[in-house]
Amino acid sequence: MKLIPLIDRSTDKLELLITKNFGDDYGYVLGLLKKLPAVCCISLDGQTIGFLNLKQTLKTVHIPIYLNREMYDNEVSELMQAIHVLLQGMEYQYLVFVQRKPIPEILSVLKKFVEVENIGLHYCKESSQTSYEISPDTFTWTANIPDPTALKSLHLQCFADEKEYVVGTWDSLIAQYLASEKQKICFACFQDGLLVGSILGYLGDTNAYIYSVCVLPACSSRGIGSKLMRLFLNQCPSLQVELHVYSENKAATALYEKLGFWKTGIASLVARNIINVK
Repeated sequence: MKLIPLIDRSTDKLELLITKNFGDDYGYVLGLLKKLPAVCCISLDGQTIGFLNLKQTLKTVHIPIYLNREMYDNEVSELMQAIHVLLQGMEYQYLVFVQRKPIPEILSVLKKFVEVENIGLHYCKESSQTSYEISPDTFTWTANIPDPTALKSLHLQCFADEKEYVVGTWDSLIAQYLASEKQKICFACFQDGLLVGSILGYLGDTNAYIYSVCVLPACSSRGIGSKLMRLFLNQCPSLQVELHVYSENKAATALYEKLGFWKTGIASLVARNIINVK
C-alpha cells in the first residue's frame, strides 16, 4: 500500500480520478479534494481506494480518512505502516483519526494499531413526531443566536478542560459556525442577562446536526442541557438528528440516550502513538 501525494488538482485530473474510483460519491469527493490541503491518495495494487490528509494544529495531527470500500485487517495494518512513515519527523502529542465517510468497522479495526486516548462516538436519533414538553422555569430562553462574543466566552468556560486534540479554538469554531451558509438553529438560556447555556446546530433536508451543547459549569445539574436538547428536537421532529461526542463525557452520553439517541459507531479515534506496526 502506498500514500501518493495528489499534486495535480486541476479540474480535469480530479474529475478523471473521481469518476474512475468514487463515482457514487462524485459531488462529495470533488468538494473535499478541492478544499483539503496536503491530500494523499491511498493506493493498493495500483488502485486508488481512498485518500487522507494530515493537518497539524499545535501538538495534534488530524488525519481524516475517506475510503470507497471496507478494508481487511492486513490492509489496515499496511495503511498504518504508511501513515507511520509519513509522520516521521513530525512532533505531536495526539493523533486524531476521523472517518470522512461511514465505512463500517474501519476505526474499530484501526484501534488495534494505536495507543487509544479517547473515542469520538457518532449518535443518531430517528425522526419522530413526538413533541417534548417544555416546562416553565426561572430562566430566560431565546431562539436567536446570541452575541458572538458572549457565545465564544460561554464555550471557552464550558470547555476549559478540553484536551488539545479538539480541532481549532472555540474562537475559530464559533466563527466557522456563524459564517456557514447552512440553515442554522440555535437556542440560548439566560440568567439575569448572562448567557448560561446554548445549543447550536444545522438543519438539512433529511437530517439535522447538533454542533455544540454547553452549559455554564456553575449552572450545571439544573436541567438546562436537557431543555436545550428538547427545544432543538421540537424544531425538527421529521428529521434524523446526529451528533458526535467523546466517550469520556458520560453525562452527555447519558442525556442523549435518555432522549432516544443511539450509538451508531466510532466517528473519530484519538491516539497517543501508532503501535503494532513494523
